[in-house]
Amino acid sequence: HALDAAVVAACSHGMVKRMSDYARCKELNQVREGFVDVETGEIVNSAMFQQVRQHFPDPWPYFRDELEARLKIDDPTTLRSEMERLGTYPPEALNVLRPLFVSRAPQRRNGGAAHKETIYALSATDRTQDGMIRAGNVVHRISVNKLSEKQLDDIVGSHDGRNTDMIEALRKWLQQREAREKRARDIEAGAGRGKDKRDLTSDEKLEIEHLRELPRKPMKNGSSGPLIQTVKVNMGKMSGIQVRNGLAAQDSLLRVDVFTKSGKFYLIPLYAADTVKATLPDRTADGETQIDQSFHFLFSLHPSDLAKVTLNGKGSILGYFKGYGGPPNPYNITLLIHDRNKAGHERVNEKGEIPSIGVKTALAIEKFHVDVLGNRYPAHPEKRRGLA
Repeated sequence: HALDAAVVAACSHGMVKRMSDYARCKELNQVREGFVDVETGEIVNSAMFQQVRQHFPDPWPYFRDELEARLKIDDPTTLRSEMERLGTYPPEALNVLRPLFVSRAPQRRNGGAAHKETIYALSATDRTQDGMIRAGNVVHRISVNKLSEKQLDDIVGSHDGRNTDMIEALRKWLQQREAREKRARDIEAGAGRGKDKRDLTSDEKLEIEHLRELPRKPMKNGSSGPLIQTVKVNMGKMSGIQVRNGLAAQDSLLRVDVFTKSGKFYLIPLYAADTVKATLPDRTADGETQIDQSFHFLFSLHPSDLAKVTLNGKGSILGYFKGYGGPPNPYNITLLIHDRNKAGHERVNEKGEIPSIGVKTALAIEKFHVDVLGNRYPAHPEKRRGLA
């Protein structure tokens, strides 16, 4: 957006007309292919390059270099040094120069789906007085094809000996799955070389079918039983809403209320389902801590609110509030790097997010407001508000 704005601001009406004429005559495409080597950046047709520069001159010297630096450099000292080297900024402008900061609009809404579609079976629950299940141990049936070897110990009956034989059969099948699938693909690739894959022989089709067959449940007499298509897996603690005889995960997180007491921080998540209740939730998502008058309310974090978490011995993390951990991580939040820069932090993932930031023992949590130009201001003290 900043790049587009800078280019539009630097264009005159006359330049836009010339660009349209240039494109209409298909000269622009020829220029793109003719005067620059796209791999090395070397100018291979200087005459054509000068023709483009004459038709579309830079707004000022080093415009492109300056714009790229402003978009990519996050360190203020490095940015000032680069602008000083280009010589396009007067001293008074260098003194107040700061990196670009992306502004995102907070999502302060009170609607959305109450819960997700998947309903999990309950093995144990911990209900609050309002009937909401804040922390329930859930069991979910999953396909064997989606099962991982790490989940074998979580299969129902793995610790009491009920499903020992079945689990061992699954373990063996999982350990050989990758090799068996590779063999099946090799057969298909061989049959499809130079001809249609439907020309597989009967023996090849039978072998592929055998390689991709699901594991079978061992019987007490030593024979092979029916195919194991799904298994029940303990998914651990999850907060949610009781639907029929099961538990559905909460959907549409509206905000997270942040409290503090005795130097520690506590998070109370508020979901769309909470909008129909007479009172605001007063327990952490794991149900272990109830908020009372001895806790001090700091502020509410809505999606895309800017927050800064200062960790003990690990520095500070600044980012837009993206998500909440919930059980079994009721004190974790996810922050989004303002420009999704994958090099913006040592813990950033491919989405530009920093997940699993533990806030309970953080040194400080701060909230900021950001205007449309990226200027940041500390948020004013807040009172906890209802959802009406």
